Formats: sequence, structure tokens, C-alpha cells
Amino acid sequence: MGQARSICLVGHSGCGKTTLAAALLEKAGYKEIALDASREEKERGYTIDMGFASYAAGGGRIVLIDTPGGDEFIEEMYKAVPVADLSLLVVSAEKAVEVVTERAWELTGAAKRPTAILVNQMDKENAKFDEAVESLRSHFEGKLIPIEIPIRDGGEFVGVVDLVTNKPFYFSGGSKGELPPDLASRAEEGRARLLEEVNKRGLSLALPPGECFIIETRTHAMEAASQLNAAGCDAAVLYLGNFSPEIEDAGFVKAFNGPVAVMAAAEESSASLADNRGDSLCGLLSATLAMKRRGLFEKTYLPQNPIVSAESGADEIERFFRVIQ
Repeated sequence: MGQARSICLVGHSGCGKTTLAAALLEKAGYKEIALDASREEKERGYTIDMGFASYAAGGGRIVLIDTPGGDEFIEEMYKAVPVADLSLLVVSAEKAVEVVTERAWELTGAAKRPTAILVNQMDKENAKFDEAVESLRSHFEGKLIPIEIPIRDGGEFVGVVDLVTNKPFYFSGGSKGELPPDLASRAEEGRARLLEEVNKRGLSLALPPGECFIIETRTHAMEAASQLNAAGCDAAVLYLGNFSPEIEDAGFVKAFNGPVAVMAAAEESSASLADNRGDSLCGLLSATLAMKRRGLFEKTYLPQNPIVSAESGADEIERFFRVIQ
């Protein structure tokens, strides 16, 4: 598991699973990508058979299993989900929950596979993120709380707001830039809901002041560890982003005085993946490999299901605290 991961992409036909897989492969450096390679798939314009691809990341390999979303080929999804480590349920931001979306959710639950939900195709003209999320909530049990919300400018999908740090990320300018005024209250509300899931469990999360809790450089890592140590924090949660800076993450773990839980948020849209962002699983894999190489695993807690939603993340933090107590 430390050297390879498998992710099964599931969802209704046309939600962008194959496009997402191709974007990940392109990001990994592959130039010629043909997941729908059969003659019939090319003629029809959609996936018919289960497809496999893999790419190197952080010293290991990530295996993608692309499944068809047409109802007549649903058996391929039933074959793929149980053998994958993780499932990624892809949902169209235009159409939200469709027939195979529901069947995929039921299947991943029955197979007891950790599942992230990706609201995809946010760059489409009629993409409606809020309506898609509400549709998911109305159809599926449990609390579905976004980790990020989209930033739109003149109708264009230009970035996301990370609700954990309450910071924007623009595809054209990285983490630099101000939070759009029209999103400030919405971002704060979403962040409050996220933290509420943690607080319900009687836990307390602390963030160092200023910018240092966003670890992008060695200085950030050292400042964050120093401030948490000075505040007397007993443990920390390292919440990874996309292609997280693994050496700096490992530096934080080494400098912090207590144990550190490592986990990552659910995925983003294929548009952001294709625009030099990567995915959270890559960030998680790279960071944990860097920690292992530096002999830091004794200080590191890796949950059984490290790719988390707001609610499952709070569950994992609660388990982490019980373990260290």
C-alpha cells in the first residue's frame, strides 16, 4: 500500500471520468493517452470496457481504474470497485445525481470502500456547484460537507477556496491572491460547518496565527511547528493539499514535539487537475514516503482511510486523539 494505490473512477456516463483520468496521466507526463481505445468506444464516444492506467508519483505508482457509466455496462463497475483501494464518485456539476450515480454510491458503500465525491465539469456554462451539492445531500445518507468551494469570475471557473485555511487558490496564480469579497461570508460559513463536525466530538483544533499554517516552504514548516510547540499543543493534524510539498511536510513532522496525523481532502474538478494542481492522493503518497525515508513514521499517524470528507475527517481525528491518549 505504501508503494501503490488503486483508485476506481465511478459515475454516470458523461460525467467526465475518462477525461479526469486522462488529465491525471497528462499531468504525470504522458503525451499519448487513449483510455477508450477500442474501435467501438471510438465510434460511440464513450467508455464500454473497464480501463486501466498507472503513473509514477512520489516513488510509487498510482493505478487508475476507469469504469463505464452507461447502465448497459454497469457490470464493469461491479467488478472494479471491490478490488480498488479507493473509489472516486464523479458527478457532473450540470446534472448532479443521475441513475448510475446512485447505483455507484450504493455499490461503494456495500463494498466498504472509502469514497470521495468529485463535483466535476465546473468549467461548463451551466455548472451549478451548490445545486449539485444539495442534490447529493438529498439523495445520499450522511453529512456531505465541501472541503473547497469554487471561485468564479465573469462566469469562468478560476479557482477554489480552501475552507480549512480559508484561503483562495487561483489556477493562474497559485495560492497568491485575495479571497473574493462576494465569497468571504460563504467561505466562512462553509468553514464553520467543517469545524463544527470536529467540535461535536469534543475536540479542539488550533491554527497558528498568520500565514505559517499554510506549509509551502521550509520557513512555513519551522514557524508552524515552533508556534504549536510554544502553545503547548500535544498533537497536530497535517492536512495535505494537492502535490503537497513533501520535504517541507516531513520537516514539520520532525520539528513538532508531538505525534502528527496525516490526511488529505477529497478531489477537485478535472479542470483544476489539468491546470498543474494534481490530486490529494498524490500529495498524501509523496508526503508519507518522504516521512518514511527520514525515519519519521514513529511520529506519524496515518488513518486507515486517509482521504477524507469533513465528517470522516473528524472521525479520524477523534480516533487519532484516542490512540495517543
